[in-house]
Amino acid sequence: MYEAVGHAKAYDHIHKLAKNKTLEESDILMLHRLFYQQIDADKAGIYRKAPVVISGSRYPVTPYLKIRAEMKKFVAWFNKNESRMNPVEFAAQVHKKFAFIHPFVDGNGRVARLLRNNLKPKKGAVRHRETGESLSERILSEIRVNPGINTPALASMLNLSLRTTQRQLQALSESGKIEFRGARKNGGYYLVATPWNRL
Repeated sequence: MYEAVGHAKAYDHIHKLAKNKTLEESDILMLHRLFYQQIDADKAGIYRKAPVVISGSRYPVTPYLKIRAEMKKFVAWFNKNESRMNPVEFAAQVHKKFAFIHPFVDGNGRVARLLRNNLKPKKGAVRHRETGESLSERILSEIRVNPGINTPALASMLNLSLRTTQRQLQALSESGKIEFRGARKNGGYYLVATPWNRL
């Protein structure tokens, strides 16, 4: 649950960043520090200093000696294109570019999702409404990574309202894909062992 708590802090912080005109490299380091400090304080907010391989991927990530240079390029690209590109395409590119740099030892996906899901809205833009099926997949994915997560933490991690999260959790519970375990105050959700949850 440390991961969920840290993510909630990072999520709160990124709302402050949305008021800024540009994204800074220090902002990304702070997001990772807030998210990761309770998991491994020595590596929180610090670029990795060793090579890594993404399990199951055939594509290499940026060598650790080139991370700083690539992150400077990423931030420059981000600020240049955030208001120019289609929001959906931009969000996808943000996640892809960040994942292939893979600047941190762990938590890269979380930071990428924070950046992707909290982009500044364009003037006159209509926010895309996510389908229930897509929402369910995101929720199942988070519960798979964070078994025992509670509703407020899940809502925070996925940038959803508490009401929407509760509604989706109820539907998933009724369909037998997840179950709530523990007391109401300190319990959480877990995947039910079914063929569609064995991913």
